[in-house]
Amino acid sequence: MGGFNTSGEELSAMAAMAKKQLMKQNKGDADASFDYSKIMEEFNEDEEVQKEDEYKLNNNLQEKPLDNTTYEEPKILNPYDEEVFPGGPTKSQVDLWKKEWEGYDIYAIELLGKYSFVFRTLGRFEYKQLVSFIDINALQREESICNAAVLWPENYDYNVMSSQKAGIASTLAAVIMEKSGFTEDYVIQEI
Repeated sequence: MGGFNTSGEELSAMAAMAKKQLMKQNKGDADASFDYSKIMEEFNEDEEVQKEDEYKLNNNLQEKPLDNTTYEEPKILNPYDEEVFPGGPTKSQVDLWKKEWEGYDIYAIELLGKYSFVFRTLGRFEYKQLVSFIDINALQREESICNAAVLWPENYDYNVMSSQKAGIASTLAAVIMEKSGFTEDYVIQEI
């Protein structure tokens, strides 16, 4: 219907006018087999579908899946939820991260008694991508690891890291790597 905004009454009037015009052209002999009501029904059905689609778009509603999977409403955080640590994310937010990053572990850490972070572990493929950049040095690699894995504070990036103490990103990257399986904590046993 491409941008025309007409009501059902206007459309009916237009159809009646077109029918009248056709009858004049055929000298009152409009084709009796031509069913205008059927065309109007189809047109009205199309208009209803368009209105429904516009409603969904304007109200950010998602289509329900066509298969037999269940539809899940977007989760809304509880405004009265308890924070994991003072000034930090809520338990509901952590639960959302656990769901989003299923298969990864989520941790909270405090450095120097004043810098708190929530991070996730890295997967092997993701780690390979982070270390595959040839033109970056070790410090930039640590910053890339932090940028990829830190969930809180939100938007923790290179600009934020540059305004903090020099060792924060390095220490945090080391902890992320350790919790991602890069550790010297193992047992070797002869069998």
